[in-house]
Amino acid sequence: SSGINAEWPLRPGYRVGNLVLLATVCGLDEPKENQDFFPLSCDYIEKMYAVGRVPSGYIKRESKPSEKEVLISRMIDRPIRPMFPEGYFADVQVIVQVLSADKEVSIAGHAITAAGLSLYCSNIPFPKPVSGVQIGRIDGKFVLNPSLKEMAISDIDLIVGGTEDSVVMIEGEANEISNEELLEAIKFAHDSIKQFSQFQCKFLQKMRVEKRKISLVQKDANLFKQVKDFVYQKMVTANKCSDKKEKSTDCDSALIPLL
Repeated sequence: SSGINAEWPLRPGYRVGNLVLLATVCGLDEPKENQDFFPLSCDYIEKMYAVGRVPSGYIKRESKPSEKEVLISRMIDRPIRPMFPEGYFADVQVIVQVLSADKEVSIAGHAITAAGLSLYCSNIPFPKPVSGVQIGRIDGKFVLNPSLKEMAISDIDLIVGGTEDSVVMIEGEANEISNEELLEAIKFAHDSIKQFSQFQCKFLQKMRVEKRKISLVQKDANLFKQVKDFVYQKMVTANKCSDKKEKSTDCDSALIPLL
C-alpha cells in the first residue's frame, strides 16, 4: 500500500505495511525571554533494531546520526517550518523514529507526513496539515512511494512536501527529463498530498484537539520599512546580473552597510 493503512481506533504509531514510525512533538507554552527567532528542532532517527539486528563488533552502541538521517531530518524541517505563524518563537521539537522498517516501503515521504500529522494533532499552533510523498517513474508511469527495488529502475527520484493548497518543498533528481515532465511529476505528487491532507483533517476531527492560545511577537514595522527602502532595489538590481562574481560583489555592497 502507498497510503496510510489506518482504522479507528488507531494503533500507536504511523503504520504502512511493516513500516512503523513513531512521531512525537513537544513545545514550550511561551518563548524564552528576549528570543528573536523560531527554535524548531527536527530529528529523524533510525536504529538497527528496526530491522531486527544489533551492531556487531566491539562497540555495540550506535553513535552520531548517519547521512541519511541528517538529510531526512532536513526534509522534515523544510516543509513544516513555514507553516508556523509569523512571530511564533516558542521552542518546538519534532522527532520521527523508525520502530520497524520495511524494504518494500520508502521512508522519506512518510516521515514528512508523520511529522506533519503529529504537529497538526497537537495543541501547538500548527494551522494546516503537511504531507510528503516520494515519486518515481517506471516505463513512463509515475509511482507513488515506490519500493527500493522500484527506485533502482526509476528515472525520477522526487520527494515533495506540501499542503492541500500548495507545494512547499521539492527535493530530488532525474535522468535528463524535460520541464514538462518534471511539472507532471510535481502535479502527480501534489494530487497525492491532497489525499494525505484530507485524511489528516478527518483524523483531527476525531481527536477534537483545542489549539493553545499564543501571543505572537510583532515585528517593528518602522524598522522593516527602513531596511526595505534602503536595500530592496539594490538587491533587485544585483540579482539581475548574469555574472556570478559580479552579482556576489553587488549583493555584498548592498548588505554590508546594514551589518
